[in-house]
Parts: sequence; structure tokens; C-alpha cells
Amino acid sequence: MPTMSSLLTAFDKLPIPDKKGSYAIFASGPMAVRGLREPNDLDVLVSMETWDGLVKAGFKPIPKPEGNGFKIHAGDIDFFNTWVHLTPEEVLSDIEKIDGHWYGTLASVRKWKQLMGRDKDKTDIEIIDKYLAQGKKARIAVQNYIQSFLVEGEEVTNTFDKCWPPLNFHGAAEITKTVVTNPTKSTKIPEGHFKKDVVGDSEKYLQSIIPLYEKDITQDAINKGKTPDPEKIHASAVKQAEKAVHGHKGFLEALKQHIKPGSKIIAPGSGFGHEQMLAPDYKWHGMEYQEDLLNMANQRNKMVDHHSKNYKWSFLDDPEEGMKEMGEGWEKKIKGWDDIKDFEGHHPEAIYLKHACGGLTDASMKKAVEQKIPTIFIASCCANRYIGVSHKIIAPDMPFKEYEKIVSRSGNKTSEDGKKAVEEINDMRKKYLKEHGYKIASSGNTVHGPYFVAKL
Repeated sequence: MPTMSSLLTAFDKLPIPDKKGSYAIFASGPMAVRGLREPNDLDVLVSMETWDGLVKAGFKPIPKPEGNGFKIHAGDIDFFNTWVHLTPEEVLSDIEKIDGHWYGTLASVRKWKQLMGRDKDKTDIEIIDKYLAQGKKARIAVQNYIQSFLVEGEEVTNTFDKCWPPLNFHGAAEITKTVVTNPTKSTKIPEGHFKKDVVGDSEKYLQSIIPLYEKDITQDAINKGKTPDPEKIHASAVKQAEKAVHGHKGFLEALKQHIKPGSKIIAPGSGFGHEQMLAPDYKWHGMEYQEDLLNMANQRNKMVDHHSKNYKWSFLDDPEEGMKEMGEGWEKKIKGWDDIKDFEGHHPEAIYLKHACGGLTDASMKKAVEQKIPTIFIASCCANRYIGVSHKIIAPDMPFKEYEKIVSRSGNKTSEDGKKAVEEINDMRKKYLKEHGYKIASSGNTVHGPYFVAKL
């Protein structure tokens, strides 16, 4: 008997467009993908455009056994351009995407099974109703959890059934109108969540950020149409919090060897601003384009009376443009460079490039050189981001395709070839800095990757 996994693998090899409305996996499929029953095969309703594409690809329609139309048979998968009791428009307009495939909603399946009225349909309806009843309870629990992070009086932007596809069914909107689709865009930190004793204490700080990661992981599960599992969410949140804190600890210890307490440090791509809590002896100037992270970092600093601040910075108006080879005038497209200037009336002593992805590191490094910031700390991640910007700065004489290959190799950081590629990219940065009067003061590795410090 085929499994859902084997059926989808076979489906993915067929010439089916991934456009909404092109097809809908129906009948038992929407139940099987949720683990509610085993699939015998895959029944797929397709648009006429998709049907014609299959015919052109060499698939031959054959008469349906019931004598009411045709189907295309492809192994354990059957394609139809009509459906019993429901019109193609009814089915194809009420669909949802789960793990990369389009399915008819459970509401639509339930409606069809009621019209069919067979014994197996009645059994399936009981299974669907039980599943949806359990979903209501889970949904309300998650609703209450997310609601605790919303700003008081905040206007709701959407209904819960649109951000939790498997529970999308008739009446869902009436039950759950109080949950936003993406609450991370306007979250708040619950009052009293952060206390002053977390500042400078890595273990206490680690414990304090676990709930924030739990919230993000919960929301991610919802957006992917999965029922959040509290135990798995907590374990994943602990792992992510440990990675964030312990990763920063190693880099900050290296930074402290070169910068005295009280120094002003620019931190592009500051995110949650972990370094601000872990190294409070410095005055941090965080720069972040994601307003939810920016707001939470500033709220937290205020709660613990910390002097660091975070500012909005949009790196590129069109981020996709920075992902390919850039032409003349590329420098004018970089936004926010004027922020890497005087910090509260004083020239910053250092720039900390730990969060900054790929081209963001290189653009910030270039600006730091122009501003003659005396210390530049680089532990860049994600070299494949804004690759066009990096190429212009650190490898202008290298063909873009050649640089692209090095970046591609760097994606596998655990392999020897991947590590070598990361080293090649950092060597280009060191060469650029040396050409502009900087010396490499130190370099090394932590559990989260290599770093180096350049001084003017």
C-alpha cells in the first residue's frame, strides 16, 4: 500500500504547476496529510489549463468507470477535471497549502462527504468532526498564549483560520477573531519579564529569553499549519537560546581584549540585541530593519535601565536586487549608511559585525573604513545574502560567477570545503582592510564559527 510520502514524491515528478488554483488534492488526501487515515491513492482535481498540460505531456485521458467523464491515470494518482456533487470552481477556490502542496480544505471535504452519504463517508465525517473539536481547544490555548504578547488595545489584523490552515473550516472565523496572523510584527514583552539581574549574567539572561523563542517557534508552527507541541517547542527554544547566548559569549570575550569598557559600538543587524545584555559595559548602537525585534530590544533595555539603543535601518529598498550581480550606481542603493557616523556626539570606537548577513557585513565594513572607525570585529554569517553587494566590495576584480561558486560552497559550514570557502571570503575582507590601512589584530574560532579583529 502506498504511503502519503511516496504518493507526494511521485506527484512532484509530474508536470503540475504550483500556482494556486491549478490543482487540489482532494477526497482522502486532506485527511491523510493530517494522519487521520491511510491513503489508498491520490485523487487530484485540476484546472482545465493543468489538464491540457498533462495531455500535451503525453498523458492520455481514459473514461471514468462511472461513465461520467474522464480521468488521467498516473500510477497511484488519478487526475480529474470534474467532481461529483461539487463544481471544480467550488473545490479549487477553497484550498490551502500544507508542506508545499495544495489541498482541498477539510470543510470542503466534509461537505462533499455529506453529499455522498456512503458508510465510509459517514465514518470519515466523524473523524473530521473529532479532529476539528480537538483543534478548537488547541487553538484557544495558543490564542491565549500569543495574546499575552500583544500590545494592549492593539487592533486585530486577521482571523486565526487563515494562519492555521489545517483548522480552516466553517465557523472558524466566528470563534477566533481575536488572533492576528503574524503577532511578531507588534509584540510586547510582558511586564516584569526582564529584571536587572539578567544584565551581564549569561545564564540568567539565557533563561529570560527562552519564552521569546517559544513564542516565535509557536507562531512558525501555526504559519506552517502544524499543531504546536509544547514540549518540542520548549526543547527547541532552549536549544536556540543556548546557541544565541553561547555564540555571543565567545565573540564578546574576543572583543573585550581590544576595546575598553565604556566604548561606543555600532552593531548593524542587531536583532534581539543579545550583546547589549551580555556586555553591558559598552554603549551599543543597534541597527535593525525588523521592527518587531527592534521594538523588543528597546523595551527590554528600558526595563533594565540599560543605556544602549536600537534604531530602524533599511539596508536596501529592494533586498532581492542585492542577491544578484549589481551594476553601476550600486552604492547609491545602500540605505542607512549615514547612521554609521557619530554616536551621541562621539565617534564610535568599534563596529561589531556578528549578526550582519553577507553583504550587510561588507557594506558596513566599507562604511566603517570610510569613517575611520578604529576597531572592526567581523564574525559574519550567511555569505549567500546580498551577494551582489559583497562582490562589489571585496571581489570586484573576480568574475561574479566565480565569487558565487565560493559563496555556494560556504553554505555547508561543517564540511572541510565549506570551512575553506568561509576562510577564502574572510581573506578577501582582510585584504580589503589591509589595503585601507588596517592591521589584523587577532583571529580565532568559537563553537559558532571564525572571527577576526582589525585595528586602524
